[in-house]
Amino acid sequence: MSLFQVRKTSQAALLVLLEQELIERSDVESNVCPVLIDLTAPDSNDDVKTEAVAIMCKMALMVGKDITERLILPRFCEMCCDCRMFHVRK
Repeated sequence: MSLFQVRKTSQAALLVLLEQELIERSDVESNVCPVLIDLTAPDSNDDVKTEAVAIMCKMALMVGKDITERLILPRFCEMCCDCRMFHVRK
């Protein structure tokens, strides 16, 4: 199994766990969101950033307004405002 396949499988599993509410919001806040923020850092690989942004967008509806506004939205906006950081359409 390639690294790409492993990433895709783990992303799909995470989304299923979130959809079925099998992960506590506190765990999402303390464990999942920091990893996604790290994956979207300016020095991250563009492919990894693209995958992380896709997960952030999908999970925003599942984790609620508070976590989305505090943890996901600031990084997403940062990426939209700095065209040198990443290729996100405004």
